[in-house]
Amino acid sequence: MKWSMLLCSCCVAALSVPAGATILANGGFEEADCAQGIPTAFGYWTGNDIAEVVGPENGIRPFEGTRMLRFITTGGIGNATTVTSNINQAVDLSPWGSLIETGRAELIVSGWFNRIHVDDWTDTLFGIEVGAYAGSIEDLASTGLNPPYSRTVWLETDRAPDTWELVGKKFVLPDWTRFVVVEIMAHENMYNDIAGQGEFHGHYADMISLEIVPEPGTLLLLALGGLSVLRAAPGRSRVR
Repeated sequence: MKWSMLLCSCCVAALSVPAGATILANGGFEEADCAQGIPTAFGYWTGNDIAEVVGPENGIRPFEGTRMLRFITTGGIGNATTVTSNINQAVDLSPWGSLIETGRAELIVSGWFNRIHVDDWTDTLFGIEVGAYAGSIEDLASTGLNPPYSRTVWLETDRAPDTWELVGKKFVLPDWTRFVVVEIMAHENMYNDIAGQGEFHGHYADMISLEIVPEPGTLLLLALGGLSVLRAAPGRSRVR
């Protein structure tokens, strides 16, 4: 099934609002591997869990380009208490500060996910969370990733490794937001394996996107600026 979605990305007359393209860096995982730890700067992928950037493998090809992210563990080797592998990126929203302060800024987050199927114990669940923060990114060193406001969307995937599945969510940002942290996740919803012993058999993410646009209710203030098109999925896709 092929589809396309048109999203209005306009310019507010009294505000300078860059819009239309993803504001995430390296959303297709083509440029670099993931760092370790919580974010200390904007614009790169990092996490305390183990993941790696790979090319085609296990009968799965990247959704776009030549590389994709593979989730490996939910924590350090031998950890049996964690159930989610999380990879994060912090995004500076200061260029959109004027729009955000009106309380009418919307974020649109989306991503493509795929996996192999081994048996009935193969985990099937992926997710994306966006957390909003009011301070500076340096605060994360002491507070950790505990956003005062967040939104999460989950995707239950099928068994077909030849199709990528799309999940996305749109929500209004709090007017105090200064930056966000995008977190993509693979979740052990079927069986909690001990880390390092095949937690995820072959679970992948690609083409993670984040856009900021004016809320539709502000259209009376807008001059038409353009359209952003979310790409059509190759083969079957589902939107959550």
